[in-house]
Amino acid sequence: MIETKRKLLLELAASKPLNASTCLLTFRIESDVAASCRPGQFFNFRPLDSTAPLLRRPISICDARPDAAHSDAGEIDFLVKIVGEGTRLLAVQAPGTTVDVVGPLGNPFTPDPTRPSLLIAGGVGVAPLHFLARSLPAHGGGDAPITFCYGARTQRDFVLLDRIERATSDLILATEDGSLGHKGLVTEIAEPFLADGTQIFVCGPSPMMNAMLPLLRERGLTAQLSLENQMGCGVGACQGCVVPGRQGHIRVCCDGPVVSSEDLESVFSD
Repeated sequence: MIETKRKLLLELAASKPLNASTCLLTFRIESDVAASCRPGQFFNFRPLDSTAPLLRRPISICDARPDAAHSDAGEIDFLVKIVGEGTRLLAVQAPGTTVDVVGPLGNPFTPDPTRPSLLIAGGVGVAPLHFLARSLPAHGGGDAPITFCYGARTQRDFVLLDRIERATSDLILATEDGSLGHKGLVTEIAEPFLADGTQIFVCGPSPMMNAMLPLLRERGLTAQLSLENQMGCGVGACQGCVVPGRQGHIRVCCDGPVVSSEDLESVFSD
């Protein structure tokens, strides 16, 4: 595990609604902390300075800019989908508010910038993969192609499409209702790109990622999966986020969230 975690107070610089249930929060952050962030890592947020809600909320890093424009510090973005009281409280914070966080936490993706990349995102799993796509050209010179397959229930659920298009070679969309792109699941549009020599990165709802495992194994391929799970402590102490692995339980918060498909029995909690 990469030990970079710090307890911080981040000032909210901007809050931008992206659709009815999702917003992009931009915080000011020390440049050295922003520079230490890696795609796949997350921060643990305390929505309020109180015990209600009790547990912190883990949120993946969507982007980090050590030298942000119009700022003497860095900036960091988080994509927040409102699914309960904790995320609702975060989404309604006003610019200038400070929020208590711990991070960056967890194991990141480990890409080879010289190899072609296939990124497969579902829902808000797009956040760490957007960060990864944006990081790859900077580290690899931009020569290796980046294919980004992104799935959602309906057209209204897509976010950050313009940013992803700028960071990738090819953006392919799927919606379950057929309102934009392929009608069907993101695994269907990703399947033709599953090939030897391509490094594969996946993040999305557990059923989607669980469906990827047999597709990979049928072809003798491996992928790096960023797991989504409820996390109580964020540092591996409470054992509340475990999933079954081939060599025992995997604690998503500290053994992951990025895990090799070879190590996974399932992405569902026991």
